[in-house]
Amino acid sequence: MSMADAREALLAPEVQAIARRAPERVALILPKAGSATRVDIVTYGSLARSLDAYAAGLVRRGLQRGDRVLLLMPLSADLFALALAVFALGATVVFLDGSLSPRRVAHALRIAQPRVVVSTRRAL
Repeated sequence: MSMADAREALLAPEVQAIARRAPERVALILPKAGSATRVDIVTYGSLARSLDAYAAGLVRRGLQRGDRVLLLMPLSADLFALALAVFALGATVVFLDGSLSPRRVAHALRIAQPRVVVSTRRAL
């Protein structure tokens, strides 16, 4: 089994399984944007719903197994849900740091050649 197959086989289905058994169980604790002391708590139920919605959206946009998806987003529940959705579809995640200069972003895009780019205004 390749590393990509292992991700598909374990990550997204495991999130879904935990969400069915214990939807209120804490999946992620993330720093709240703009706060040094507050955090966002994300449950498995919420993460699983987001994962499903993102996967459906990516399929509607034609994403296929083996495609690359570039994620240019700050650390967030959406970032994790999107990455899990991409893994579940058998595609490859390319993470890109939003602090890169436009020239470096363009260089990374040429190298990665993603089929889909997902970003937020805050990351641009």
